[in-house]
Amino acid sequence: MLGPGPEHKEILWDFLGKNDMDIMLKNQGDKKAAQTHWSATIKSRRLALTPSYLCAPSNLLTTQKTPKFQYYLMDDEDRKHIAFFQNFLTANEWEERCYGHMGTIGNFVKSVREIMNSDDEEQVEKRYYIRSVPFENEQRVFADEIYELLPLIPCRGLMNTARAAELQDIWKQHGAHVYTTISLAELDLIFEDFKLDKTKVTIVEDPAYTIGENLMFTWGTNLNIHDLKRQPIISVPQAVLFLAQSIVCGVNWKAVKDEKKQVVLDEMRKVMALGKTSYVEYRYMLSVSIGVRQKLADLYLGPKEDVIFQKQHAMGEVDMPEFRRVFKKYQIPGFYENHESLTVYAVRVLLPLAWIQSFWEEEKNVFPELSRFILDEILIYVPDNLKMEYRRNVGLMLGGAFEKRPLNQLKNSDSPTSKNTINVEAEVAEILANFALNAKKNGNSRNAGNGENGESQQSGEKRVCQSCMDIRHLYNSTRNEFVQLGEKIREIGPIEMGMKELAGSIQAFDREIERLRQLESELSTPRKPVPKKKIQEEIERWNCKNDGFVTNISFYDNNSQEFLRGNATLREQYENIMKMNENLEQQILTHERQSSQISSFSATIFELQAKEHDKEIARLEKSIEDLEMRSDEQKSILKKDFQKNGISVEAE
Repeated sequence: MLGPGPEHKEILWDFLGKNDMDIMLKNQGDKKAAQTHWSATIKSRRLALTPSYLCAPSNLLTTQKTPKFQYYLMDDEDRKHIAFFQNFLTANEWEERCYGHMGTIGNFVKSVREIMNSDDEEQVEKRYYIRSVPFENEQRVFADEIYELLPLIPCRGLMNTARAAELQDIWKQHGAHVYTTISLAELDLIFEDFKLDKTKVTIVEDPAYTIGENLMFTWGTNLNIHDLKRQPIISVPQAVLFLAQSIVCGVNWKAVKDEKKQVVLDEMRKVMALGKTSYVEYRYMLSVSIGVRQKLADLYLGPKEDVIFQKQHAMGEVDMPEFRRVFKKYQIPGFYENHESLTVYAVRVLLPLAWIQSFWEEEKNVFPELSRFILDEILIYVPDNLKMEYRRNVGLMLGGAFEKRPLNQLKNSDSPTSKNTINVEAEVAEILANFALNAKKNGNSRNAGNGENGESQQSGEKRVCQSCMDIRHLYNSTRNEFVQLGEKIREIGPIEMGMKELAGSIQAFDREIERLRQLESELSTPRKPVPKKKIQEEIERWNCKNDGFVTNISFYDNNSQEFLRGNATLREQYENIMKMNENLEQQILTHERQSSQISSFSATIFELQAKEHDKEIARLEKSIEDLEMRSDEQKSILKKDFQKNGISVEAE
């Protein structure tokens, strides 16, 4: 037990990211061993990290079934302790006692403390390393590893075992094959709750994840890492991508009945329901894939198509004649027809997305639903310098017809789906893309003209006034573009509810523009300097009121069958101008994500309603035909049944 120390909140996590390490593979060229046989050198600390099980005899790792040697990280001091154990044992004795000394992190810590002749954790200079994996813009750690470490890390009180068991039940609520991850903020709360010493812990971005990313980019393999028991695990988005590649790709879905498609879609949605931040056993995903292929065996005839070109390097060229043959055979949307060649990484991105679209054309919400879920994972196939461009292009693809053409051609397409409708998502994507570009230019000009620290109140007010004017101009131009979009929709065929929502959004724009105009007037009025306090209050009030507000436009959602609001925030841009911050890249990324979110709504509002209408008419006509073929008694029974369900049927 430790004595009093620094306040918990004052201590920051000691973190080592992939850019802090030089990773070296033990078995060069062996892809299977790449993620298990490595060492990571941290030059700034003269520190080397390796997987713990590499210190065990190799024959135990290959032949032993249970118990499994755990996967935890060892540093130089830890390996010295292993060498110390081995000095007093023969090779055979070390094989027999190896697991008891280091098979688990608990065994290892116990052995080290015994050899140091110390029951007091504080006297043992042992550092604990917790693996982390990246997710979007944060790092997350595995909950089962935290549970293993809770009783080992020095604490400033007694261990609450009941609370630890309660946490484990929560973390394993989805089943033993699902692995929960928690954010560093959640981990911080757990350490505070259990009064654990953060100074003894280093968070390390798992080198195996970095190696897996490189293998996925180079050879197209799915990114899997290993859990505490050295079982291969895969993130849920990666698992959905794996299912898309294994049970969606490789089938001509044009003539397949909806019932069979639903079987595939249901399995994918079960995995998606586990949540993006969870991991799942890779062998479980293999069993899901095999189960679907066995259940729908008539769809999966012949050898599997290699849709990710595993034998080819990412920067290689695809054999286009063979590639076109595959597209023709499976009737996949042919947006590659005009290309003489394609790089392998481009095909790995676009081919699964095209196959998903051909998989369920009638349900247009399925394509953006699945594609958006796997977007971040599938972009691992793309070189870093092209990721932003691909994210934008794929976002536009999710907005409508999946064709690899410029946006202006996409909107003016002569395809059947675009003759009498507007691709709303593509229009919105272009408006927001232009808005982001103008915002970046505006932010750069503001930063270039940033005043000195000692500027006068008058010059400071002029800068604030100019900023307000620039923001108002952005509002005006964006508002006018949405007005024009409303006019296009009205020309095709107005929907009263949609136009009402659009008009309300434009009015909200007008109110904010007027507020900005009033603020400009106050700041620019001569001989009436505005106190700094009032300026700050106005800025804070503006920020508070406008948090999350830019477009506020409604779109029809296929799932809920109602109009939903889609917001694109301007708050980050305004704060950037006020604070003269260098955060432009993140803001542009935010707008692009919002564009993708808006793009998830249906692009064919009017077609959807017409189809639903036709389906209802067809259903009623079929019911009438059935009534005419039945006896009078059956008619009476069916008539009562229809009436219970609110459908009026006139008896003959």
